Parts: sequence; structure tokens; C-alpha cells
Amino acid sequence: MASAGWLGSDIFVFTATVHRIYPMNTFEKWQALTSLAQAVIAAATLFVLFLTLMAAVYLGFEQAAISRRQTEINETLLELRYSVSLVVQFDDKAHSFNLVNSGETNVYWSGIKIGDSPPEIRTPPRLILPRGGSHTINIDWAEADKLIKELAASRSVVDIPCEFYLIDERNLKYVLHTNLHCMIENNTISIATQTARAERRNW
Repeated sequence: MASAGWLGSDIFVFTATVHRIYPMNTFEKWQALTSLAQAVIAAATLFVLFLTLMAAVYLGFEQAAISRRQTEINETLLELRYSVSLVVQFDDKAHSFNLVNSGETNVYWSGIKIGDSPPEIRTPPRLILPRGGSHTINIDWAEADKLIKELAASRSVVDIPCEFYLIDERNLKYVLHTNLHCMIENNTISIATQTARAERRNW
């Protein structure tokens, strides 16, 4: 126990002696403070740079997300602008189809397919103006009358699928599906059309 006490006293005396022999002058104190300040400033600068980098990364991700959303919105607006929207009407007296364009851009009619018959493609395509523009398609009624009665057999009502082939202003192709609801009474046929949405599809 005495040895431990002696050792502690000796260290204390030695340390005190060193401080008395080598005291820090004003310049050394200034250098120490300056070094400490520089270290603090450097650490603060690195921290600020780190925060700036993180903010830049975050903003970059946000900007990319905003850009993607804007692109999606633009594509949706473009699709809406060029949306193909037509109504098919049938004139029982004239025995003809009437295509009415209710969309905002020009549409071109290029062919028709009734039932299982092969498609009939017309060239050049016929222009249908937007906002109510129309185009009349005359058909061979004698052939259509025969086909409808064969399909109906002894029934008074028969549904026949019909396709209209269209092209928009971007030269994209569409198929407009229409159901021909054919009613036979006293050997006379009347047709009501049921138009579906145009489908983008090559033909």
C-alpha cells in the first residue's frame, strides 16, 4: 500500500514539474485554438457538404418522379386528343352504313368485314372529318339480305359482328367493332347497330 502511495505522489510531482518547466506561451495557445477552430470548421464544412449531397440526391429523385408523371400526363393527353370515337348508324331505306366521327381529329375509313365474310379494303382510305363529320358506306343489299336470312334460319332475330377498319392522323390502325342486331318481320329486315369502343390493332 505504501508503494502504491509513493508511486502516485511521484507522478503528481513529476507532472507538476513538467508544467512548471514547459508552460504554454501565448503563441502556442493561439496555435492550439486556431487548430481546434480549423478542425471544427472542416468538420462543419464536411457535414454541410454531406447534407447538400443528400438534398441533391433527394431532389434528383423527386425531379425524376415529377418528370415521369409529366410524361405520363402528356401521353394521356395525346391519347385523348387522338382518341378514335365513331358511331355506326344503319339506314334501312338506303341500305347503307353511316360512320359519324365524334372525335377531335381526322379519321380515315379503309375497309369493312361483315360476319365471316373476308375483309373488303378500300384504297385510298376515305376521310371522315372530326366533330360530327360522317361518311356513307353503301353495301350490296341483295347479298346482305341473303346472308342475314341464312344466318337467321327460322329465327326472327340474329346478331352479326361487323368490323370497320380505321386509321388515325398518326397513321395508327384501329378496328371498330359493331354488332348488327338484325330483326326480320314479314320477310323484311331492319338493322339496329351497337357500336363498341375502337381497338388499336393492325389489320
